[in-house]
Amino acid sequence: WPTDYDDEGVYDVTFYAIDGEDTTLVDSIDVQITILDTNRTPWVFEWPPGQNRTVNEGDTLFFQIWGYDEDGPIPILSAGWGYSPHGGTLNFDFTDSLNGFGVLTITPDHSQSGFHAFYFVAHDSDPRYPNDSSSWIYVFAVNDVPVCGDANYDGMINVADAVFLFAYLFYLVTEPVDMWTADCNGDGLVNASDATLLINYVFRAGPAPTCAAVK
Repeated sequence: WPTDYDDEGVYDVTFYAIDGEDTTLVDSIDVQITILDTNRTPWVFEWPPGQNRTVNEGDTLFFQIWGYDEDGPIPILSAGWGYSPHGGTLNFDFTDSLNGFGVLTITPDHSQSGFHAFYFVAHDSDPRYPNDSSSWIYVFAVNDVPVCGDANYDGMINVADAVFLFAYLFYLVTEPVDMWTADCNGDGLVNASDATLLINYVFRAGPAPTCAAVK
């Protein structure tokens, strides 16, 4: 009896044994067979499939995720960042619309060019059997005018630039996208004095960053 996923239930079955020589000699037995429910793993896809996933730095990319469960209930969807060539996370947000669709919103800043991987997960009421998929996107670099003091190259000058410089000096992150923007005091070196200048500028109304005149 090759059962299907729709055959869950209790079945009363009678088995007969008939004599090979005298067919009037018959015996039977009643057996109750129970077919248990099997929870099928939900599916998750990009929607529509097969589209190029590219975006410029500073722009926004939207695309949908579709989840489907053959057992009926609408699956719960989630998304996460999986890989970046720079070792940091990519700016993104994911919203599950709770109708089988979700929207991934990606807004890369000016230091996040290159390939990035995302993964998508669909799961039903049984969290032991999720299903996942992944997708690559490519962020095109945009040749913006560099800003003196914008050490992390996100288009703004704030304390995050000082934090980035300290992280760079202690070998925690790769070098700035543009070393000229990180030389905040214009002395031709990138060191703790540049980070200190930024902190004084942001919090103490100190002198503004003044990079070298010739880039």
